Amino acid sequence: FGNAYSYSKSQVLPEIDVVNALPHSAYYHFKDTKEDERGWIFKEIGQGVINYEKIAQIIKQQPNQLPVGLELPMSVRRDKNFNPIIISETPDLDEIVDFVKTSFEYTTEILDPTKE
Repeated sequence: FGNAYSYSKSQVLPEIDVVNALPHSAYYHFKDTKEDERGWIFKEIGQGVINYEKIAQIIKQQPNQLPVGLELPMSVRRDKNFNPIIISETPDLDEIVDFVKTSFEYTTEILDPTKE
């Protein structure tokens, strides 16, 4: 969903496009991004511009549940034109663990089939 947003330069809203993508999907690829003063930075799932709560509601209504993958690129950002830029500093282990944990817990919560 984050790729659809960034490769379209914010012209495709994944929470709307998901309905068109569903018939062609083999799994769901979650990635989130947020604009800052230098362009775009990848964020924990649920902390960027992608409306994953709306996407999750649509996904949960599908008769066949597909696998979900989380992409959490902490060493890349995008400039204002969405071109990728490698970040030179490597995140420390605690930062990585927090990034993964926050994303996993949020994704698990919104995709919980017992919650509307």
